[in-house]
Amino acid sequence: MASPEQLDALEQAANAMSRAIYRRLTEPLADRMESRTRQRVLDACELTMRRISDEPNFARPSRFLFEELRPYFPLYEQLWVRTVVDRHVTIACEILSRLPRQRSECGAFTRAGESCRREPVAGSEFCPSHRHLEKMDSVG
Repeated sequence: MASPEQLDALEQAANAMSRAIYRRLTEPLADRMESRTRQRVLDACELTMRRISDEPNFARPSRFLFEELRPYFPLYEQLWVRTVVDRHVTIACEILSRLPRQRSECGAFTRAGESCRREPVAGSEFCPSHRHLEKMDSVG
């Protein structure tokens, strides 16, 4: 289990990463973007970094962020936006994966598609109800 200082470091790293992406995307276009649009871009960056740090199996974070940002940039800027997002998210995933995490919920999903909220078994990623998924993970 991670200490409060380590969790604070994870949160600070995620925040720094989201701000770096935000600055890189908005600085060249600052004169053309409204403050409301800049706030939405920042919110999307922060949400993505929070999900990367909270959900170790977050699928395609670059794609998720790009889809969130896409409406705020003109078509001719979207290739550049995608490139910036891909580079920064790849680096962020690598850095955040090296920091210790606190895992207090099962890694499985319920039938309704929500994360299982039960406590995992010691030494496992899954709760007693989902232990069978660990065996499937090792086979695949």
